[in-house]
Amino acid sequence: MKRDESRTISSCGYVYFLILVVGVLFILAAGADVSVMGETPAKTPDIGDSVAAETAQAVGDEPPAENSGDKEASNVGEEPQPADQAEEDSEEAADQAWEEILRLSVPPDYPEDWNDNPPTYKELEEYNRRQAELAALAARKAREFYNKYPKDNHANNARRREFELLTIAEQLGNTNVLERLLQMENKRLESGQLSEDARFELLARRVQRKAMKKVKDGMSSVAAELEKGVRSLQSDFGNRPEIYEFLMIVADNSAPDKARRLANEILSGETYPGVKSEARALQLRLDLIDKPLNIEFTSLDGDKISVAELKGQVVLVYFWATWYGPCLEDIQKLNEIYNEYHKKGFEIIGINIDEDKNALNAFLKQQKVEWPQFFDGKGWESKFVQKYRLSNIPEMWLLDKKGCLRYLNAGEDLISKIEELLSEEFEKPVEESDTQAEDTQAKDDQAKDDQAVDSTNTDSTNTNHPEKVEQ
Repeated sequence: MKRDESRTISSCGYVYFLILVVGVLFILAAGADVSVMGETPAKTPDIGDSVAAETAQAVGDEPPAENSGDKEASNVGEEPQPADQAEEDSEEAADQAWEEILRLSVPPDYPEDWNDNPPTYKELEEYNRRQAELAALAARKAREFYNKYPKDNHANNARRREFELLTIAEQLGNTNVLERLLQMENKRLESGQLSEDARFELLARRVQRKAMKKVKDGMSSVAAELEKGVRSLQSDFGNRPEIYEFLMIVADNSAPDKARRLANEILSGETYPGVKSEARALQLRLDLIDKPLNIEFTSLDGDKISVAELKGQVVLVYFWATWYGPCLEDIQKLNEIYNEYHKKGFEIIGINIDEDKNALNAFLKQQKVEWPQFFDGKGWESKFVQKYRLSNIPEMWLLDKKGCLRYLNAGEDLISKIEELLSEEFEKPVEESDTQAEDTQAKDDQAKDDQAVDSTNTDSTNTNHPEKVEQ
């Protein structure tokens, strides 16, 4: 998860970004109608707004042809209604249908007990699965609305709403909506009515969608597919600021040499200040590789922790928080890895960015986390977050037996990396070897013997030739 979700998304948090900001997307989707909701929520302009605005202008679905026979059959035996009354009833029905769409567009509240007991990752998955179903249902209702009430004031808004809600549902993993979403995207592309911004946004979504299909193969595969699509966008649209946002995601999940090249490319281009700031921060972290990492603190348990004192062990530095779902899943896996490899020389140091100490302690006790934790209660302003200019969690850094940082993105194939570093030979730093210590001790003993001999000689001399006789 990023510190600022309004812009770049990167690293491991990208996989879950679409899940955890879906509530915001739902609210944006639900907040466009003033007459029903009573007020219009503030909304930051972005390319996505261009797509939303132009969706109503692009080619949409034609209203379904009414079955006149069914209509006549349904009216048998009924008194004909005056035209004004029928129109009034239709308007009332349309208003009620629109209110239902807005209600369905708002995500369900988190369970209250999540405030005190953070949910498990599976609970979050289930919550988001329900949100995806809700979004799909709201999208279907929106489509029914503009087909049934094509002349209603909300008809165009319903078309836009359907597109937005289908996008949300698909991003949350509801594959049932993909066919309909692709139909709507293709119609918009073929309409010729989309601006360059809206066309870029639509094609960029497709690039992201294709990249995320690789998530089971690891983030490096996601990054490779993402870069392939982004370079295609770059060829068609030039060096738009958004291009560098995507390249930042790729850089965060690339090998050091490639990450440096991409960071330099981002810094030489024209993009958002936040993206350039992240590129500079990445360069800072890349410069730490193969160098000793200086981390010292007093843990929650009151122990003095120093990476320098852990030489000879392989150390994982884990930046995390209890309030972020992917971290909860990580904790369970890291506990298993810790239990298996700790006796072989593996250690974990947690750098926690929570703000509630009691809640953190309760969570650690509940999860039986035994490895030391740094905590200062400052959240994103935490000491080590600021020192290393981090803006994403979770982060996993892996140190070798010399205390040098070897991997910035250790999460992928973590066990293989741990075993690799554990197998490396390690010689104790030549500060004072056992031989040197023995030599030093021998010299000290010899000096004492010499001093004793001198003292004896002096006493002997004084006895034979007294200069003064004490009375």
